[in-house]
Amino acid sequence: MARELPRRGHDVVLTDTTAPGAGASGNLQAVCAPVLDAAASPRQDFYRSAFVLASRQHPRCGVLRQADTQKDADALRQAASVFGDLDGWLKWREADPESNDGLWMPTAGVADFAAFSQSILDVLPNSAKCWPWAVREIHRQDHRWQLRSETGETLEADAVVLACAAGVTRLAPTSAWPLRTIRGQVTHARATAESKTTAHAVVGEAYLCPAHGGGHSVGATFDPDDDYAQDRASDHADNQRRAELTDHAWA
Repeated sequence: MARELPRRGHDVVLTDTTAPGAGASGNLQAVCAPVLDAAASPRQDFYRSAFVLASRQHPRCGVLRQADTQKDADALRQAASVFGDLDGWLKWREADPESNDGLWMPTAGVADFAAFSQSILDVLPNSAKCWPWAVREIHRQDHRWQLRSETGETLEADAVVLACAAGVTRLAPTSAWPLRTIRGQVTHARATAESKTTAHAVVGEAYLCPAHGGGHSVGATFDPDDDYAQDRASDHADNQRRAELTDHAWA
């Protein structure tokens, strides 16, 4: 939003509690691939458009969505047919001795959040960058939004984009929104000479990202209504267990 709105003639001020990427966007990597539903829906239309846009902005290393069982394979085939192949962007790949059956998405990839965030910051003027700036309250006054920080500073805007996940429930105008916190822990594994040869991401019981900066991102746990913010050894063990189910040799 901070990049697109100025291109459309709007003045933007970007705020963050400490610095951009301080929250979930501080993850080293994330698989950038579409969500596939088994039936046509407005949600599916949204994800299709989002995938097309995202595929233009992140490296296209390819993503293999594995099918663990025949039932999984049938469901993936059905979802892929509903989603549409987007001129060959989705291809079914039969199993070879090294892998399972799966849906090959050559234009999908892995987002490098640090590089992506920096590319946005590089084109924003300094006047658009405001951090550390933790929002304490937002209210409407005279057809404008008034924002106040934890330190008493104020900003005024015609529109406000809230990009803080479940943090919006701390603000009065959005406190009643029916949102749930879902905790996800990622594990970082040291890359080896062998693991570096897998240039694409694999998604199964876990997702396995290709090597980046000497390591791999493996994840992620999925714990609804859990806002614990520190690492758990048990979650790292769970990520390892699911990585072995996804690709035993890789793990």
